[in-house]
Parts: sequence; structure tokens; C-alpha cells
Amino acid sequence: YWETLGNIAWDLQDDDMARRAYGGLFEQNELSLTSLERYILLMKDDHPQRAIEFAQHGWEKFLNVGMFLFALDILVEAQEWDALGQMLENVTSSQQLLLEPHQHYWLVRAEALSRNGHVDEALHAYREALGRDPDSLPIRLAVVWLLIDHRRLYELEPLLSQWKAGAIADSRFWGAFASAHMLLGQPAKALPY
Repeated sequence: YWETLGNIAWDLQDDDMARRAYGGLFEQNELSLTSLERYILLMKDDHPQRAIEFAQHGWEKFLNVGMFLFALDILVEAQEWDALGQMLENVTSSQQLLLEPHQHYWLVRAEALSRNGHVDEALHAYREALGRDPDSLPIRLAVVWLLIDHRRLYELEPLLSQWKAGAIADSRFWGAFASAHMLLGQPAKALPY
């Protein structure tokens, strides 16, 4: 009954009714993966803590990577950095094997590590993400800014050379590359940006 009611309410965009129906299923521990995803979407704006709990429950119950990543995204959106770090720390080695192929996992992990001052580990996570998408502009920019923020000049200069062609062609690189060259004491190289 609750599943059918929730699905009909979802299709009719009756969020209150869908929330009640899926909530009933959750209390009975009878939510399917699809219903749980819908319930989380309905809860995340008004009740982010509950949505995080539901996503963590989905990860534990279904070992669904999407649920884990969804929980991470909600934590990032809510700026719950301690909880995010805790969730990442609680990943077992077998769960880690499920998450490793996903670039998004490495990006969120890198951000969390960076915020906690674990620069080497954050750089490792960014490299893992780049390994899955070597041309990703957001990842490249995150790496450059991390190296700038922590004055890792010896690592910064080779990356600037390696990514120079793409940086000149894309204005989204310009601020980071100009800042990096200024930090390296190369104002003439900063000018094109």
C-alpha cells in the first residue's frame, strides 16, 4: 500500500503525501532503493540531517555507491565537514574497492582531506580523480589552488608547464595560473593570464 501510494504521489508531484508514504515504508524498513532515493530527495532541502541518515542507511543496506555519494553530496552542501570526514573514515577496505572507480568519491575525499590540512593525502585523491578524467578542468584547478594555498612550489611549476596550453585557451584557468606564476616569482609568465 505505502509503496503504491508513494509512487502515485511522486508521479503527481504531491511531495507531502509522497514524504508520508515513503516515511511509513522507511519506519517499516521496507523501502526499495528507488523509493529511498525519492525519499532522500524529498527530505534533503528541509531536513538535511535526516536525508544524510537515510542515505547512509541506503549505503549500508544496499551497498549502493550512489547512496554513499549522495550522502557525501548532502554533507558537502550542508558544510558538515566533520561528519563528512567521519563517513569517509568509516569506509571499510571492501567498501573502498566499490568506491575507488568513481571520480566523484575521490573529489569529495580530496576536498575533505584538504580542509583538514592533509595536503599529501588530498593531492593523492586529486591524482586518483585525474586518473579517471585527465582533462578535467575543475580537478586541475583544485590541484593548482591547493598547491598555491600550501606553497608547494616544487610541485606547482611542472603542472603549470604541463597544463599551459589548456590554460591559455580557457579563461577559467587564468586566475589560478596568474596567481601561481606570481607566487613563483614569474610576473612575466603571469601576464598572458
